[in-house]
Amino acid sequence: MRIASFSRKIISVILIAFLSSVERLFSAEEIDVLVMDISIDYSNDPFYSKLWFWIIIAAVLFFFLVLLIRGGRKKTEQAAETTEE
Repeated sequence: MRIASFSRKIISVILIAFLSSVERLFSAEEIDVLVMDISIDYSNDPFYSKLWFWIIIAAVLFFFLVLLIRGGRKKTEQAAETTEE
């Protein structure tokens, strides 16, 4: 039983090694080597470095903070009123 299991493992390892080497030899596509210039031009300031952008972001986050803080008050007040009745 152990010999059959061991031989199946050996055969599967050899088969996987063979198939992985064949895949490299017969690839479906060929990649051309391209020289890419990825230099970034920082002469124009991006919008996220402007003051107006950060003011808008701060206002939106403050609005969400107020909603988060005040969101639970209405439910607790309504629950307290229903339990008193």
